Amino acid sequence: MENPFELINERLQKIEDLLQELVQKNPLVHEVNHDNELLSIDELAKYLRLSKSTIYKLKSTREIPSFKTGKILMFKRKDVD
Repeated sequence: MENPFELINERLQKIEDLLQELVQKNPLVHEVNHDNELLSIDELAKYLRLSKSTIYKLKSTREIPSFKTGKILMFKRKDVD
């Protein structure tokens, strides 16, 4: 009888490979966000179609709420929406 953990690992690897193929074939797949998702400054700029400097200005005037995780500035999508 085959080791069930090896079988699980093989199936997970197949799933990961298929997901990677999907992302490579369609770059929009990884851009789908959920309400609770956190966005970096680059992702937010792309999402809002604004420059990073505009995002920083909106952040400094507190028009867009943000927080830091370590040194990384993050934004909650639901707060921005």
